[in-house]
Amino acid sequence: MMLKMEVGLTRILLFVGALTITVIVASAGSPPKFKKSPIHDVIGHTNGSHKFQCKVRGVPKPLIVWYRGNEMLSRHKKRITLGKYSMRINNLQKSDSGKYACKASNQYGVIWGNFSLQVVGNGEPPKFKERLNQVKFLARAATSSVDLDCDVFAHPEAKISWWKNGKKMKALSGKYIFDGYKLKVKSLALEDNGNYTCTVWNEYGSVNWTTKVEVQQRITIAPIMEDVKNQTAMIGDNVTFTCQIVMSDSQPLLQWLRHYKENDSFVNEGGEPYVQILQSSGFTSTIDEPHFLVLRNVTKEDQGWYTCLVANTVGMNYRSAWLTVREGSEVNNGDCHTNATCDHGEGMSNCKCKPGYTGDGHTCTNIDECSGAFYPCLRDYKCEDRDPGYFCAPIMP
Repeated sequence: MMLKMEVGLTRILLFVGALTITVIVASAGSPPKFKKSPIHDVIGHTNGSHKFQCKVRGVPKPLIVWYRGNEMLSRHKKRITLGKYSMRINNLQKSDSGKYACKASNQYGVIWGNFSLQVVGNGEPPKFKERLNQVKFLARAATSSVDLDCDVFAHPEAKISWWKNGKKMKALSGKYIFDGYKLKVKSLALEDNGNYTCTVWNEYGSVNWTTKVEVQQRITIAPIMEDVKNQTAMIGDNVTFTCQIVMSDSQPLLQWLRHYKENDSFVNEGGEPYVQILQSSGFTSTIDEPHFLVLRNVTKEDQGWYTCLVANTVGMNYRSAWLTVREGSEVNNGDCHTNATCDHGEGMSNCKCKPGYTGDGHTCTNIDECSGAFYPCLRDYKCEDRDPGYFCAPIMP
């Protein structure tokens, strides 16, 4: 007998006298994965071209579809050239600026590569990239490190300087590392508390950004997270959930989960939830910005619960949010409260308060999770009520 293994197949050759029997057993498939993480934010120049790369692997071979916003792109589109793992836009115009994405899928899963294209002319002042979006406070444990991002679109290329509490900073080996538009502060100590400001400029203008860094005495705790906000969208919209980690004692693993029902229940007989892993990143990163979950062209089937699960070597934490997907006929919320969903039936509407609120649907008030019988935060953390939800804030000594 001779045993021969091949990628994707197990091929067994049996020799019995002069008779040869070949048995081929297909191995399990695998969901799509990026061979190389996509470059998310790019600058193109008018009348030039840009090529987006979306190199993936998977078994069977994933199907790749390209989008601009909600619009699917095809090779018949003017100035668009589609390759095996790429999409090129020729003769760029400023109107080509916007959001693009590639979707790679097979029967084992789906992944998205998201891109932001900024087309500039002969000269443009610096402009912060959208993903900076209001990051003004960061808490980190002592001895860990923090990355401050001041990335911009600029043409010509911009220069950058960093300031701490109003004093200009200089590179320091093993401590302050300047990397393009980013600053890494390593081996954090209490004296690293303060306001860090970047100033970015070229001959056409300048911008600045300040982030407050708060260094905590190192404590072994599970990750601390902000709430994931509930979303309401129309069919065909794009939806983005954000999972912000405020503090983690070590590098966390982050997973996005989608809850689904079996026999009209979200949990099995043992109380365990039915979930599907949508994307995962952390110890072995598979995506660049795991704290964002982007759902494109949502349908009624996408309505439901979504959970961000974060774990480190100490423990885990999670936050869940509800996605409501409405049809055009549901725009009118009837006599339901603004914090309620309205399901239209035959000549009547059914009002139901959204998660985080209580009431009959015509009147919905925020639930104060901090005043309930079950205190949701760890010791040494103060519960702050939010509308909706709550937040666990560290109690400063």
